[in-house]
Amino acid sequence: MVNFHELFPNSGKGKKYDFHSCELRWVQRQFDRPIKILDWGAGKGGTTEWLTDQGFDVTAYDPYWPENSDTRRLNQRYDAIITGDVLEHILTKDIPWDYFKTIKHNIHIIDLTPAKKHLPDGRNAHINLQTEEEWHKTFYTHLGGIRRQYCTYSTPDKKFKHRERLCLHIETTT
Repeated sequence: MVNFHELFPNSGKGKKYDFHSCELRWVQRQFDRPIKILDWGAGKGGTTEWLTDQGFDVTAYDPYWPENSDTRRLNQRYDAIITGDVLEHILTKDIPWDYFKTIKHNIHIIDLTPAKKHLPDGRNAHINLQTEEEWHKTFYTHLGGIRRQYCTYSTPDKKFKHRERLCLHIETTT
């Protein structure tokens, strides 16, 4: 896998995705206790910090960011896993599907458009660029489960003519 933090030192700061917050509030209502959340691919932990400030119990994990790379964090029990702007940077075969299956609520935000940045070999930084339909098939193939919620949205972005993201909440049968 590519270490994007080395290639692009200003990346990994975290984004504030309302879809994460909205879906996590829905998940929280299903439990009679605070839920535990894993922010997988958390980078420097910006999203983790933002969700923590909103009252969620979130743990950051990123294999390429030293402060968040302790694999013992993966041994804890989580009710939900989130990713934001992560999976499009990883080849499908390298996504830890078996681990994702162990967590009931998978909440992912995936960019469907090419990145502005390129890797040293010339490839687009979004090395796993798939359509919405392809991502749905990929998740069904690897996780099964029930697609609870999804949407696509486009946001204005000065750097792009068009930017579209898939927001997906899969409830596994774990």
